Amino acid sequence: MQNGGQLLILPTSFFGFGSEFVPYADQVTIFCREQQSYEELLRQGMPEDRIFVCSDMAFYTKEKHFSDLEIAGEYPVLQIFRLDEEGGRKTPPRTSVDLPLLFNDVQWTSIEQCVKPLRAVAGLISQFECVETDRLHMAVLAALLGRTVRLEPSSYFKIKAIFEYTLHRFPTVSFEERGSDYTLAEQGSRAEARLLRDTVKRLNLDRQAEWEQRASVLRQNDALLLRLEKLQKKLSETSAEKDLEIKKWEDLVDRERKRRRDLTDHVTHLERDEACKRREFDEVRQELDRIKSSRLHRLNERYYSIFRLPVFGFVLRIVRKIIVK
Repeated sequence: MQNGGQLLILPTSFFGFGSEFVPYADQVTIFCREQQSYEELLRQGMPEDRIFVCSDMAFYTKEKHFSDLEIAGEYPVLQIFRLDEEGGRKTPPRTSVDLPLLFNDVQWTSIEQCVKPLRAVAGLISQFECVETDRLHMAVLAALLGRTVRLEPSSYFKIKAIFEYTLHRFPTVSFEERGSDYTLAEQGSRAEARLLRDTVKRLNLDRQAEWEQRASVLRQNDALLLRLEKLQKKLSETSAEKDLEIKKWEDLVDRERKRRRDLTDHVTHLERDEACKRREFDEVRQELDRIKSSRLHRLNERYYSIFRLPVFGFVLRIVRKIIVK
């Protein structure tokens, strides 16, 4: 409750207990199974919109679970009086059998576990015409089976209050007020024993809740570790993919650098070839200029200028032919 949890209490009776819920009233929904518990919770400070009155859950037992039993009623009276501290009799009759003790502390976790003892007890009750008891649920079951039921009070108000709220509607059920066989001191001792037993049960439940909480924390830790392993694996895969991409990028950069170096070397080679050819061209041009500026070249030009004249050229061509022959 301190951690903000919600609590739903199915129909029950409250005797010396209930004020513990008041600080957490907004988190609690309580169903009482009779009017006296409801009024007691109101006196203790529970808000009216958080508590309700409802029939005991035993009244919702399905008839189909024991409808096939033979309702004989061959025997007159079956006495079922409590032997624990809630019992109203100090010494129950010798013929009394406290049937619920046969199935006490059974974990009612499934329909199958509930039906078997229910059918066993119903089969026994159906053999009697009348049931005398201070056990609430034995009275409810006997009433549902159509038996005559004589109710006696237990050690506190529960039986009478539930009779006044629901059981009085069954025509076969009656309630007989009966004084307690216990002295005041004995009643106090029984109340202390009941309180001690309830305290032990509560401590056991708290311990069980603590173990369940520890188990839940361990499961959460396991889930977190599994998630961490998955994240680490995913991170490793991502890192491997990243390293592969980086390597591809580095290889691409290296190839680009090599291509640029090769291109630069090729351009440098072409520039060197061009420079060499320019030097050769300059040398040829310089040589041609020297030739053009030489005396022989000038004489040759004069010779050919005369050679191109009509008359002198004709004479010179004849002379050259004679010399060549």
